[in-house]
Amino acid sequence: MKDKDRTKEQLIEEIEKLRRCIEDLESVDADQEITEQALRQSEERYRKLVENTKDVVYSTDQHGALTYISPQVERYGYSPGELIGRSLMEFIAPEDLQPVMEAFANSMSAGTEVPIQLRIVGREGRKHWIEEDGRVQSDEDGNYTGVTGVLRNIEERKEAERALRESEAKYLSLVENSKDTIIIHQDGVVRFVNAAVFELSGYTSDEIIGKNIIRFVAPEYQAFVTKRYAARAAGMEVPAIYEIDLVRKDGSIVPVEINASIIDYQGVSSALVFIRDITERRQAEIALRASEKKFRMVFENASDEISILDADGIIISVNSKVMDLFGYSPGEVTGRNIAELGLFEPEDVEGILNQFRDVIQGEEPKLREIKAHRKDGSTVFVEASGNIIRGNDEEVRIVAIIRNVTQRRLMQDEQRRLSIEIEAKNRELEQIINIASHDLRSPLVNIQGFGRELERSVKRLMEIMKQDIIPEEIRADVRPVLDNDVPESLGYIEKSVHKMDSLLKGLLSLSRLGRASMSIANLDMNAILGEIVDSFEFRIKETGAVFDIGTLPFCRGDEVQIYQVFSNLVDNALKYLDPDRDGVIRIGGKREKAFSIYYVEDNGIGIQQGNLERIFEIFHQLDPDSGNGEGLGLAIVKRILARHDGGIRVESEPGKGSRFEVSLPVGSTG
Repeated sequence: MKDKDRTKEQLIEEIEKLRRCIEDLESVDADQEITEQALRQSEERYRKLVENTKDVVYSTDQHGALTYISPQVERYGYSPGELIGRSLMEFIAPEDLQPVMEAFANSMSAGTEVPIQLRIVGREGRKHWIEEDGRVQSDEDGNYTGVTGVLRNIEERKEAERALRESEAKYLSLVENSKDTIIIHQDGVVRFVNAAVFELSGYTSDEIIGKNIIRFVAPEYQAFVTKRYAARAAGMEVPAIYEIDLVRKDGSIVPVEINASIIDYQGVSSALVFIRDITERRQAEIALRASEKKFRMVFENASDEISILDADGIIISVNSKVMDLFGYSPGEVTGRNIAELGLFEPEDVEGILNQFRDVIQGEEPKLREIKAHRKDGSTVFVEASGNIIRGNDEEVRIVAIIRNVTQRRLMQDEQRRLSIEIEAKNRELEQIINIASHDLRSPLVNIQGFGRELERSVKRLMEIMKQDIIPEEIRADVRPVLDNDVPESLGYIEKSVHKMDSLLKGLLSLSRLGRASMSIANLDMNAILGEIVDSFEFRIKETGAVFDIGTLPFCRGDEVQIYQVFSNLVDNALKYLDPDRDGVIRIGGKREKAFSIYYVEDNGIGIQQGNLERIFEIFHQLDPDSGNGEGLGLAIVKRILARHDGGIRVESEPGKGSRFEVSLPVGSTG
């Protein structure tokens, strides 16, 4: 800028010298040829000087009309020729005209020449920032003759100033609105601090500026900070980022992260310090350490063998349980690939690694039961699963949990063996029941047949006894036998035959229940209970019972068998009503997680507590003398529900009634 000012001064001085030279030449009565030559040389020198500068040079007369303007004016869209004789004022932007006039008047009255910044309007209407620097010209008598000056384009300077202002405003906004506290200090003395300092420390800016920053540092860190200042002053490299504790105005401690650098501030080497409150981070670190400690305790004390592997199957870490399970110490397996150890069969290793890759791709972990080889050569069965975690390096890790299920496997094998054996026993029992039923049914048929024969014979004897040939004393002895004893005995025989036949049929039904095929479907229990209640219409009218049926959820099951379950429960509710009060039977249901729960509740005679569990046993009857059934109904109900993965329970109180609850898998429509 100083060089440009010198060039401008030199240019004006040269123009002035040239003007005086021309005047002198015009006034000197000398040789015409010499005068003209000197004049041409001077004009050429003047022309080169003017035309080789980037600035616009101009001259005006005492009226402000341009008498000369250099060709550089063409950058604004004008030619010199069309401007001669016109005033510069015509081209000044209207909003700048008044300030320029005032500045020019002040310059004239003060006798000083001060550059004026203004905007001129180019031919296309665009406004250009220029700096006008002119000198007032006078004749020998001191009379004002005009102005000679320079118009310098300062658009780049103005743009730079605008950019600088924006940058400073942006910087100031960033500094003032930063969540971090920003401090500038010189040798520890605070020279600047932003508004965030109040939230961090409780101090205002005025309470901090001019103070030594050490006074705000927690005592245990003051020596550390002082040593850093001394090391930096000695030219030593020190870490830019570090953590310390500061003391707030109220005396509380706040942990902070310091990020310091050296800048030039107001011409002095200063420290620019960013201070960030790391209370939450410090708490998170404490929580993380506690969590890691807890994880390590769980990791080491878990009952299962836990391994951490990378995506390629390299073992990174294992807990101490690996020794119990496989016989290896953690050091013997860490850093090795599971494929190298021979723990699993090759096809199982490939399956494990494929599952790890699937989990990394987002699939759900799956349990795998595989055979494993211990260090001593023995074999165990293990259940393995894996899930992903990410380490601090963002690398994917697999947490593999391996559980010894050898005992469970042995129990399962034993269970399968027992199931096969039970199945065989059941088939054998069913055959025995079938045979027994067949073999018992034949004697029953004979008993029933001979009983009818005896009945006909008795009737024949009674006809004979009516004849006169039979003495009266004999008729008197025989008549009670024929009229009472024999018919009563035959009645007992007939009743026992019917009961035995019913028992045999019930046993056959119960034995065949396990082999009966089931057609599982979603069941509308509202429709099924409606049909069941309709089927008991006669008995309902006979007993006068009132049914209260709520809205029932759907379930899944075999319709025929579920119909049989609830038909049996409704039948029992009607069968055991209390004759001394009006009967009420309530049926309802609800959903609980994966099950539909139904109840059949009555206000009947109830069940003694000692019989609550026995009522589901085969042949058990609440009132054997009543002749109500053979004691197989609830046993069949329980068997059916077990086949449906359901269940049944009962609550009862003598004299108040009973409540049977049935659970069945919930239906998708319900």
